[in-house]
Amino acid sequence: MPLGSGAAGTTAAGAGALWARRARLASRRLSGSTPTVLLCDQVSPNPGVIPGTNALANGYVVFNGDSGQTLRGFYSIIAANSNVIVSGVHHTQIQLYSPLPWAPTPGVDTFYVSSQAPITQADGDYFGFPYVPAPETAA
Repeated sequence: MPLGSGAAGTTAAGAGALWARRARLASRRLSGSTPTVLLCDQVSPNPGVIPGTNALANGYVVFNGDSGQTLRGFYSIIAANSNVIVSGVHHTQIQLYSPLPWAPTPGVDTFYVSSQAPITQADGDYFGFPYVPAPETAA
């Protein structure tokens, strides 16, 4: 979705779960962002879809390494996300735990969101060692 097109983003109860399951999804930052709050639109894999509230919590925002991007390679952990309406249009607002060195440049900086890694088998597809005891009880 082009920035400033006026097209409303999609909101759906299952959209947050979809975002949370994706390993990577691309987003474009809108004007109005700060070093700790990003206003953005998803551009792939599901353009315009807005994740459910806090579906991205504890995931990561990683800025792409394309030429000309001002925040190339920077990343931060996501504290929270929500739907925000700006001038009648729905967008995703992402709050970061640690601030970026400066606000992203609209139309230049892009990033992807990586979901939180599963910690236990109950959290999802766990690729650790499920039958190895915790260090504090192993000895």
